[in-house]
Amino acid sequence: TLAMDTSFSHLVSFPSDRDLQQRVAGALSRLQLPLFRSIRIVAAEGVIGLSGQVGSFYEKQIARAIARRVPGVHHVVDALTVVERAAPERLNARL
Repeated sequence: TLAMDTSFSHLVSFPSDRDLQQRVAGALSRLQLPLFRSIRIVAAEGVIGLSGQVGSFYEKQIARAIARRVPGVHHVVDALTVVERAAPERLNARL
């Protein structure tokens, strides 16, 4: 049987899931992109899950990269969906 030495465990602090979730949300909100406000974020033991809709593949990449850079994040699960925004001329044509 392998015993784990926990004598130093009090010296290492790991962010709680809620803290990690709030850090990622804060990092995304600093970009002030409207669609980033609707991204759902879940955290579990250093793994961040991103879901919701973004306006482009570029925004999807940015959201994923920002989440990865938050201290305490070990892995990002990306379930973001790219939703094409209608161009103004196409909106006018529909009216």
